[in-house]
Amino acid sequence: MWQEGLLYKIKALLPDSIYKILKSSPENRYFLFKYREEYTSLHPVISGMPQGSVVGPLLYLLYTGDLPTTADSTTATFVDDTTILTTHEDAAIASHRLQTDLNKIQLWLKKMLYEGK
Repeated sequence: MWQEGLLYKIKALLPDSIYKILKSSPENRYFLFKYREEYTSLHPVISGMPQGSVVGPLLYLLYTGDLPTTADSTTATFVDDTTILTTHEDAAIASHRLQTDLNKIQLWLKKMLYEGK
């Protein structure tokens, strides 16, 4: 999950007091690698949520709640996966429907990128 975009949506949708609480959830996380007895330095985590986080599913729903959909297809999300399904007797029409959905999602992502900064 893109943290800046998520925080933008939280700030736009929820009261400031809730924003301040939720803002701390994805912040101040670091990772390192261990190989045998050697460790790397700490590096900041710039995306995603901790696995098993209590608030993670709620934040994911806020993040993807306005994902564009169309009447000709089904969009299914689970955890961090998104699938678009469509059917038609003509494979070219089914392919066109999927491409239309992908184009809408691409515009949605670009909009989030520019608004979330």
